[in-house]
Amino acid sequence: MLVGIITFPADHGFSWAAYEDSRYRMFQGYFDVFDVEGMAPYVEDNTDPNEGWTNIGNATFVDAWITPSYKFNDGTQVNPSDYPIEATLQQNDEIPTLYRLLNPYYDQNWPIVSMNQSNKTGYIVFDIADPDHVIVKAGYPAGFKNSNGEFYVYGILGWQIWTFGSSWDDSYLPELIAYMEEDYMPFDTYADGVVTVNMSVFDTSAKCENAYSWNNNPYVVSTITFPSDDTNGIIDIEANHKAPVE
Repeated sequence: MLVGIITFPADHGFSWAAYEDSRYRMFQGYFDVFDVEGMAPYVEDNTDPNEGWTNIGNATFVDAWITPSYKFNDGTQVNPSDYPIEATLQQNDEIPTLYRLLNPYYDQNWPIVSMNQSNKTGYIVFDIADPDHVIVKAGYPAGFKNSNGEFYVYGILGWQIWTFGSSWDDSYLPELIAYMEEDYMPFDTYADGVVTVNMSVFDTSAKCENAYSWNNNPYVVSTITFPSDDTNGIIDIEANHKAPVE
């Protein structure tokens, strides 16, 4: 016997009529299944999530996306700098300026880890091709969830690019940077082995429609410090794959 699985993605409903007799004359009611928009056969995904990425060591991550939203029992604000997170840093095999932190919010030394309800693999993805305008990309689950939902974390420039969607073209980038400069929006930068996210913005929806931040909190800057080797300090990384935008 062939057995299959049907998945029900989201947001409408299906209803089946139930009858007592095989001739469908004695109606008994309905069986309802909700939160369904379509039915699709289940396909097992055996793709390695790390395929195309190489581990280059542990980065030190100071988190201003989630940590500033918490206080200790005495009311003291949690300062992210006091609780740096260790997370695996990966480099993309095809684009040497593209990096990601893998599962940054699962470090057991992070004081908020016990409040993490997520079961998703988390990523913070960023491109340092232009060190003066680092792109922290939107659209990736960060691997942290609380009562507000699953967090998606990114930078202002990354969020602006995300809003263009499928119409995005790299030729828009100089205009977008000029627009952000006119409005004094902070850019994320890379220098001396450290990515600085000058305003850490986020949403709790995969649509990433908003750029929320803790703007009433002094801790709004996140940093990602690249791993170093024992002899040469910060590891030699590719930061000039593309020319900076002028």
